[in-house]
Amino acid sequence: MLGCNISSVTPIMDDVDQFLYVGSGDFHPLSVAIESDKPVVVVDPLMNEVRELGDLKERILRQRFAAITRASDAKRFLVLVSTKAGQMRMDLARELKRKAEARGRSAEIVLLEEFHPDRLLPYDADAYVSTACPRIAIDDYLRYGKPILTPVEMEIVLGDRQWSEYRMDMIMG
Repeated sequence: MLGCNISSVTPIMDDVDQFLYVGSGDFHPLSVAIESDKPVVVVDPLMNEVRELGDLKERILRQRFAAITRASDAKRFLVLVSTKAGQMRMDLARELKRKAEARGRSAEIVLLEEFHPDRLLPYDADAYVSTACPRIAIDDYLRYGKPILTPVEMEIVLGDRQWSEYRMDMIMG
């Protein structure tokens, strides 16, 4: 796996019973657990521990469902685009803006190098959609006073995708 792209595991998902992740942190193996719906065991050499991600996966999915529910009544979205190399997905931002407007909601696109809640205060929005690294919505959601969604979650809010079709957002390169 590399960065926000776990596509290297998708070809083998049906051929394995579980995944073993050797590395630090939980975000990338969590993505595998959600995408594959298979158990993931993390061997973390920095923390000198072994852990299974089942409980964390369920907690994160509950948090994401809550964010989607909170954003379901939003009328004004702020679609966030990062200018960082490898994270700038302007075409996706334009498509999300178009989809929101087609459903009678407003959406503005904001370009920033890095997102921080205080940098978004001048903008009038009910919810945010991050087209940058999915970790912003997953790891930093408590820092924002309004729901912050991934593009996949925005599609669920707009009715283009069902909750049963939830997947992690991936930056493909």
